Amino acid sequence: MNNKGLALKAVILLSYTYTMMATTFIIPIMGNLVQVFPDAGTKISMLISLPSLIMIPAILLSGYLSKYISKKTILIIGSVLYIIGGLGGGFYDNIDFILVMRAIGGLGTGLVFPLVPALIAQLYHGNQVPQMIGWGNATGSICSMIFATVTGYLAVLNWHNAFYLYAIYILLLIAQIIILPKVPPEKQDVNVLQAKEKSKLNWLAYIYVLATFVYMVISMVYIVRVSVFIAQENIGNSAQAGMASSVVSVSALIITLIFAQIYKAFQRYTFIIGFAATALCFILLGISKTFSTIAIASVFMGISLGLVLPYLMTNITKILPKAARTTGVSFISTSMYIGQFLAAYFVAFLESMTGSTRTSFTVSGVILVIIAVISVVFILATKKQFSTLYVADDSVNS
Repeated sequence: MNNKGLALKAVILLSYTYTMMATTFIIPIMGNLVQVFPDAGTKISMLISLPSLIMIPAILLSGYLSKYISKKTILIIGSVLYIIGGLGGGFYDNIDFILVMRAIGGLGTGLVFPLVPALIAQLYHGNQVPQMIGWGNATGSICSMIFATVTGYLAVLNWHNAFYLYAIYILLLIAQIIILPKVPPEKQDVNVLQAKEKSKLNWLAYIYVLATFVYMVISMVYIVRVSVFIAQENIGNSAQAGMASSVVSVSALIITLIFAQIYKAFQRYTFIIGFAATALCFILLGISKTFSTIAIASVFMGISLGLVLPYLMTNITKILPKAARTTGVSFISTSMYIGQFLAAYFVAFLESMTGSTRTSFTVSGVILVIIAVISVVFILATKKQFSTLYVADDSVNS
């Protein structure tokens, strides 16, 4: 428990990469798979969507199991499933078999996903928590950018190579077994039992869960429609769409690297800055006529992604007692993926109401401005209640 050296940090940060890397390994070979399985139809797109759907119940299951089983044990089981699902996809040239492997991988990812920030909250204190969560997101972004290129080149030789890259996680699995401390289940944690803490979420945790859902639904409007918008408005082609995506990734990476400093300076208002950045992104997209404006909007989207989700993940561990933190992280994570899944329907609704992608961007921006204003009022009105909840963490006060 006291081993907080570089090796432990490295294992925890690399364990943050599961979700991003699962997508990174599959996207470069989607074109190959369409050619290999010409009659697969919608099963090809399910290679992306199915793991995300499987993750939703797996995340909730992980939060429940952590009350009775050590987080280390669950994380290792999740890693094994992740590796089996990943490597297995390359062993048999059958689209149904690959889908089954992707489902197994999604189950493993879902088990691991909420445990990493929960472990951070359990093993670290004070400003180390947002620092590690920020670094974790940055590690995922860096690995994703590197391996997207590596996977693409290896897939030119043989598309199976994309699945074989999952073998690198065997090394991480060994490191997890050796280095991670075996923290006791929450129902057996002496500190929790002595404190007689409740394992249920408090009112503010549910606000965070709702905020996560709303943020994911609205922010995904950018992800779903920006490349289509660029083509519709004759602003560019797929190359410009790729550049916009890269701008988002780089901006988010920079912000996550300094997230701890931003969080320390602005505390609860970090959330407002993130939402305001999202609003600026959509307002700029609504008036954009050139790619340079879209690039600036993409910078603001990167800032948003680098602030909002790390903030919500950090703060839910700070306003809940230890016995409820894993449950809180699980609810945040589930809300994130449900919001992501429903975003496409929200985009369709917006465009049916507004008649164009451009107007949809503007409406999204206005909605976010209203939410940001309401959030400022909420933060001011609940300052005393928040301080009371925040004392539940033995770190710095806001």
